[in-house]
Amino acid sequence: MSRIALTLFLLLNSIPLFAQGGYAGSSLRRTDSPAEASMSGVLNIWAGGAGILFGNPAALTQLKQSSALFAFSFLQSPQKSFQSAIATPIDEFAGIGIGISGYRVSDIDRRAITEQSLGFTTSQDLAVTVGGGLGIGPGSIGGSIRYLRYDLSGIDGSSWGVTLDLSGMILFRNQLAFGVALNNIAGSMNASYREGLHERIPTETRLTASYIHPLEERTVTERVDPTGTLSRRLLPPRTYILTTGEIRYDFLGDPTVGIALEAVPTRIAPDAGIGFRLGTNTKGDFSGGFFIETPLNLGDNPRLSFAARREYERGEITLHMGLEVGL
Repeated sequence: MSRIALTLFLLLNSIPLFAQGGYAGSSLRRTDSPAEASMSGVLNIWAGGAGILFGNPAALTQLKQSSALFAFSFLQSPQKSFQSAIATPIDEFAGIGIGISGYRVSDIDRRAITEQSLGFTTSQDLAVTVGGGLGIGPGSIGGSIRYLRYDLSGIDGSSWGVTLDLSGMILFRNQLAFGVALNNIAGSMNASYREGLHERIPTETRLTASYIHPLEERTVTERVDPTGTLSRRLLPPRTYILTTGEIRYDFLGDPTVGIALEAVPTRIAPDAGIGFRLGTNTKGDFSGGFFIETPLNLGDNPRLSFAARREYERGEITLHMGLEVGL
């Protein structure tokens, strides 16, 4: 069976479609936020920022304020990728967001069948994502739609595609969270240079579980009704230890299991902190990173993130950096 699966994989990837960019929807796999990269691709559904739009839109219901993300990745030369997103809560039970991600390869040596060089070109994948989440009791459901565009400079090789993501999550005692995401449902890339030429984008399933152990208790007192009754509401901890695990099923049905850790053991100042991340998975990836919450005047609680990831399949170390701020 493994030989059959390998043969099918090679056949699918040998189809000469410009729509593929290496394979259909390649931008979906080449753009990671620093948080995911430092966890070897494992999703943290407690993240509570705009970047969660790309992984599990149902978790947008955890937003406490509007958030923006700007991230950039240095892949093996000459590859680069980026992510940017903005998201906002709607009342206390919903959240919406919009994001753009891209993947670029420059200095591609085009060659004819005779191996004669035809010059150098550049490929560009771009994905625009719009999504949202709706809270239902202790859980939430969400979805997003992506528009993808692929261009190969100097060649009539552009293509476009649309994918749909569906997701859900449920919380227990504000410490344990489970999430599921079905990505790239009914997605395909359609070549603009030849009518009827298209390829299906592989579907992916992500099953995630995250547990957060607070190292402090933060509460706020608020009035809950016109009579003036007071109650205490728990706030997200600023110091904590978080563990998260994930199982991914790709289009071949091969599962990848990943585990990761995020910790903010202490505050370095009342308005600043530093956290650390580590992650690995059964493919052999290993990654790590850190983030700094700064008191800089760049918005509300700006967080600078850095990550390095050793990717086994691509045989390289990738570097990632980003800025996330509240608005």
